[in-house]
Amino acid sequence: MSNLKEELRRLVESGAESVAFSDTFMGDEGCRMLCDQLKENTRVRSLDLRGCNIRSEGAVALAGLISNNSTLTFLGLEWNGVGMIDSGFQTLCKAIARNQSLVEVDFRNNNIGPAGGAALAALLAQNRKLERVDLRWNNLGVNGGRELAAAMQDNTTLVGLELSGNKVLDDSLRAVERALRRNRSDDTQIANLSASADAEHEAIPPPSQPPESGGACARAARRAKPARRHHPPPGSGRPARGARSEHNPRGAGSSGARPARVRRSRAARSRLVARRRARGGRIGRGGAPSTRWATWARCAASCWSSRRNQPASSLSPESRGSAPGPRGAHNPRGAARATGAAGAEGARRAARALGAPPSPPVLTGHVSSLAPY
Repeated sequence: MSNLKEELRRLVESGAESVAFSDTFMGDEGCRMLCDQLKENTRVRSLDLRGCNIRSEGAVALAGLISNNSTLTFLGLEWNGVGMIDSGFQTLCKAIARNQSLVEVDFRNNNIGPAGGAALAALLAQNRKLERVDLRWNNLGVNGGRELAAAMQDNTTLVGLELSGNKVLDDSLRAVERALRRNRSDDTQIANLSASADAEHEAIPPPSQPPESGGACARAARRAKPARRHHPPPGSGRPARGARSEHNPRGAGSSGARPARVRRSRAARSRLVARRRARGGRIGRGGAPSTRWATWARCAASCWSSRRNQPASSLSPESRGSAPGPRGAHNPRGAARATGAAGAEGARRAARALGAPPSPPVLTGHVSSLAPY
């Protein structure tokens, strides 16, 4: 026993945060000596006493240690007999219920009966710090299971409760499982809320300007954006608006870039096509009006077509300004050939009568070759 006491003193004075005496069979007397050594200790966080043959007296000694300790977070008592006498185990449960540092307790294989189940239920109803309790392979029975299921309805911190090998009814097990799932979901939501709050706090930049003065209307006017300018300021490098025209209806910039395509309605496109057809220009996009040459050619061809339909005897050489040409593969009707200035003058007169431009170019050669028909 003296060797055990010296070993306990040396281990405690080493300053370790975890103390383990697993399978030492120290009994109740060794447990009392250990509790005396740890009474003033504030560094130990974990105490593992598995297989130490601790009974009721040892449970009372542990109750005295836990009542005055505020640093211990884990207590391991697997393979002991702390539940063999109900009074000792009830004293230990009352001490754990008042403790505010223990997070996990291991009570596996400790002969805990239905009376011990009632003591555990009172512990869970009062304590708001414990998160995991292992009660596997005890003798809680039906009544002990019901007591624990009822206590879990008011507990909001426990997320792990093992009850295998206790002859507990399935209804009690399902009730305990529902309470554990509820507590786990609540913990997850709280963790998510705290994480989002931390992220929002980090995302808020520190104030760089003093708060604005004035009323709400004044602050809104100061924050309002300036009006949009339709013309660029001098020296900005942007092209100025060009003059509005048929090919630049929106007054696009007068730089060398091609203006954007103007979207017109179907009626507007129909009117534009009709105007271009009346003017004799191309109908496609970007077309220019026909030249005076094309207009004069159509007028001359129409004039000579009408003259060919008249008999040759009714036209004098002076009025015709031309003589019959030879028949051939390219001239099956013997159409007239333009002969000099007389023929050109007659073509000009016909063109002026039809509204052609006053000064068409002078043509020589076969006039009939100009007619597409």
